[in-house]
Amino acid sequence: MRKNILKVWDLPSTGVTASLVIISVIFLIGSLAGCSLAGHTNSEGEAALSRYLDGFLNIVSSNEMVKPEFVFILWKAIRWPLLVIFLGLTPIGLIGIPILILIRSFLLSFSIASFYQVSGPDGLLFSFVLFGITGLIYIPILFVFGIQSFLRAGTIIGRITGENRRTGSLKRSEWIRFSICAIVLLLFCFIEYTTGPAVLKTAAEMLIH
Repeated sequence: MRKNILKVWDLPSTGVTASLVIISVIFLIGSLAGCSLAGHTNSEGEAALSRYLDGFLNIVSSNEMVKPEFVFILWKAIRWPLLVIFLGLTPIGLIGIPILILIRSFLLSFSIASFYQVSGPDGLLFSFVLFGITGLIYIPILFVFGIQSFLRAGTIIGRITGENRRTGSLKRSEWIRFSICAIVLLLFCFIEYTTGPAVLKTAAEMLIH
């Protein structure tokens, strides 16, 4: 049983380390760029961010906040993995996937750093509730899809150039891996849908007071 589980999660040995390093470095670069941009915001930008944050917190802490539909939460969770998978089915995935990872990490770090820039440690705590909890699930899954799709894009280019004759069809282990990640995403989306608004409201009330 244990061997079967390990086999499902065993990625092709060729290029896995390189793919992991490339994606990790790109993610780090995007994160540093997002933090740097947030840290260099001028006084007018900080004032605008402060007004936005105050308005957002007031809405969240009051009963005016409309609970998001499950479809919205689901789309928010799967849009990045879907884009990565789609790019991995094309030769442009070797360039498109790193760019996508760069954008994802930049937006995430910029948002978190902006909260910290405006409200200090309290803003950092609130940003963790808003982005970090879901990120602990969504980002690792994005890495799984990213590495697998990056390798597949390389395989497609190898077939085009004649350097690799491996078939482009998905293996059984890949389907199982994708299915497990999809189930985890669905489960966490349901948890976020049922408990997310209450947790977010509590965090907003703590930050206001």
